[in-house]
Amino acid sequence: YPKFKTKELIETLKPLGLKKDATVFIHSSWDQFFNFEDSPIQLIEALLNEIGQNGTLAMPAFPKNQNPDQLFNVKRTPSGAGFLTEIFRRFPNVKRSINLIHSVTALGPNADYLTKDHHKSKTPWDHKSPYYRLKEVDALILGLGVGKNLSVATSLHCIDSLLKDSYPFFAQLFEQEITYQYKDYNGTVNSHRMNIRISSTLNTKQISKYMAKDKFIETKLSNLEIYRIPAKYLIEKGLELANKGITMYVTPKPVKKLFIPFKN
Repeated sequence: YPKFKTKELIETLKPLGLKKDATVFIHSSWDQFFNFEDSPIQLIEALLNEIGQNGTLAMPAFPKNQNPDQLFNVKRTPSGAGFLTEIFRRFPNVKRSINLIHSVTALGPNADYLTKDHHKSKTPWDHKSPYYRLKEVDALILGLGVGKNLSVATSLHCIDSLLKDSYPFFAQLFEQEITYQYKDYNGTVNSHRMNIRISSTLNTKQISKYMAKDKFIETKLSNLEIYRIPAKYLIEKGLELANKGITMYVTPKPVKKLFIPFKN
């Protein structure tokens, strides 16, 4: 595989939707950047330069240790979502959502809206989460080195959260509840109770194959696998499929009877 630099990666991402004023959410695995010849800082600066002052860059920043007994410090707890995300977390003026399971960082005009209410979420991916709000701000999701078939696309879990009160299948996914303490930007310690997803097995290829080819695009630069998909399309298509009983879940098994809607 050939070596490549920041400029080549940016030029690869431009036709996928990286542009001025865009809100861009990036999933990444730095382990796959072994042919990349520049630093994480150079890449982040180039991404910010490309979207400009009116653009917003966001990344996951969930802690590696998700034990509810651990204090989540929004200013200090490191990101466990990969090396690039930890470097971004430390950038000046980056805002971070308060959520032990799936915290998000963001920089730009939409950063506050994306991150401000995550500690009020009833699940990590509901209407108040950054992952759902990516849809509301028409964000583009990019995957860099995280595999194929939407194997890492956290906004897919919004479907689970949005439908948990509609179908028994999704309700069972959130039978576990946790309460953890967090320290906010003012240094105040408080607590957040939410439902989290039970242990499950996924095969995202079961739904990625239904995605429109002009919306969900996979490509490569050297060894680096890249994908793009608009958040709004991803969530809306995921909801459409789920309402037909089509999900990414292998276990729990999505049997037909679990997709009979709850009675009001």
